[in-house]
Amino acid sequence: MKNKLLSWLLIFLMVFSMLPKDASANVDNNTHYFEDMPNDWSTAALRKAVNNGLLKGCILEGKTLINADASLKRAEMAAIVNRAFGAVKNAELYGVADVQSSTWYADDMAKAIMMGTFIKDTKMRPESNITRQEAFAVLARAFKISSDALKYNALENYFDKDDIAEWAKENLNAMIEAGYVQGYNFKLNPNANISRAEFAAVMDNLVKEYIDMAGVVTDVSSGNVLIRVPGVTLKDLTVKGDLIIADGVGNGEVTLDNVNVEGRTIVRGGGEDSIIIKGNSNLGKTIVCKVDGRVRIVVEGEADVDVVYVDDGSDDVLVEGVIGTLEVAGDYITAVATKAILSNAIVSGDNSVIILREDSTMREGKISGTDSQIIVEKSAAVDRIIVEGLNAKIEGNGDVKNVKVKGGSGNASITTPNTKIETEKGAEGVTAAGGTPVKGGTSVTNNSRATGIVTTRTSGSSGTTVMPADKNITSLATLTDINVANGTVLSSAGLPGTIEVTLDDSSKQNLTVTWDDGTPVYNKDAAGEYVFAGTLTLPANVT
Repeated sequence: MKNKLLSWLLIFLMVFSMLPKDASANVDNNTHYFEDMPNDWSTAALRKAVNNGLLKGCILEGKTLINADASLKRAEMAAIVNRAFGAVKNAELYGVADVQSSTWYADDMAKAIMMGTFIKDTKMRPESNITRQEAFAVLARAFKISSDALKYNALENYFDKDDIAEWAKENLNAMIEAGYVQGYNFKLNPNANISRAEFAAVMDNLVKEYIDMAGVVTDVSSGNVLIRVPGVTLKDLTVKGDLIIADGVGNGEVTLDNVNVEGRTIVRGGGEDSIIIKGNSNLGKTIVCKVDGRVRIVVEGEADVDVVYVDDGSDDVLVEGVIGTLEVAGDYITAVATKAILSNAIVSGDNSVIILREDSTMREGKISGTDSQIIVEKSAAVDRIIVEGLNAKIEGNGDVKNVKVKGGSGNASITTPNTKIETEKGAEGVTAAGGTPVKGGTSVTNNSRATGIVTTRTSGSSGTTVMPADKNITSLATLTDINVANGTVLSSAGLPGTIEVTLDDSSKQNLTVTWDDGTPVYNKDAAGEYVFAGTLTLPANVT
């Protein structure tokens, strides 16, 4: 009976050895006090995991133990990754049947789902051992380590590649390609359990330094660096690996001042107060994947950022400054560029948007996602946009010189003023401003600009009245926002009438106008003449 009780006690302590610090306050996590700390390949990694708050020990028969060979539970794995990234946001656990709110791991499972490291399901199996392939998939999601989904060349070197679950192949292939997983004797053992020591070794490969104090940092370890508090400034240094701005930064600020990042920059935290990149900083690919709230990337001065890649998230991503390529690859994301200079902008995700505003410029854009769009607001300018996706929209009052709709794309709508629209054969359902169809293999100029005079004539009237032409006048089916000074005489013979437009090519268009019911666009003055009384907007009643 005594032996059975001791066995149950050992199991209990192993399960709960990953509890939050306040639940195991009697355990001193100084690595010198772990009486079973191994002296082998895992020792240094275990000590780092303890010192950085990832692993905790347990007390058994008066001894403080690290349990290096014990298998990790799924809930324990979630807790470790949450601690590594300083995760604070919780997802709803509604619909999850096997995570009760009273359990120690409920909070950590909710955080892991919010982070996207664990995929929400009706059964999360928190108390099951986590397999090696499951653990590697969690880490690949956390650190945004990706691979070509159609090619798994790195797996070909392993005898047990066929044992890998289909859903895990991309993650394992990516982890191997990045050098974080090597296997043993040409085997990955994907369905085997992963021990605490093995996990510590993988984490040591993934993060060489954690930054936990606000202030200026001028020197970092070689390898990947992870910032998990706000208010940090990296200054005059090189990150020889990836830089991870983690969830623990929250809505706070991180500044990179004269920083060279040799790997990727992963932005999981930060707010509207900005991730500020300045000085002579040089960043390659910056992956934005904050799971909750807006984040802003500001590039100042001579700083150089090659790519801002928006992978996923729930709120707007804001960018400012000079950026090589801005790509929105996730679905249902809005990226807003303000006072930005972009070489390229790509919307490859579905139902996503890039908005250019306030003096932003872009050399070339592309829409390849479905139901996605690029909006170019007033004072923003774009040289060219290529449409490859379905149901694309290009909108706004800004300057878009050229749009090319590729063959095979469909139902593109281009309504920006003065835009030349070119369509390849096979492009179907393309429309210009006002819904004007554009056949495949043809080109039209959208919203020609009036450069001459605009006059009104009414039936029964022999006279004309000149109106200023200071706004965009469309040549065919729409006519919007003719701004005429209040008091301008339109006609003494009554309205409706005909508007004559002189276009850029000196051709003239006569458009019959029907005024919107109830719109006070003109009034009679004391002399009985019709006098303009506001802005004339005729988006739907021009024939």
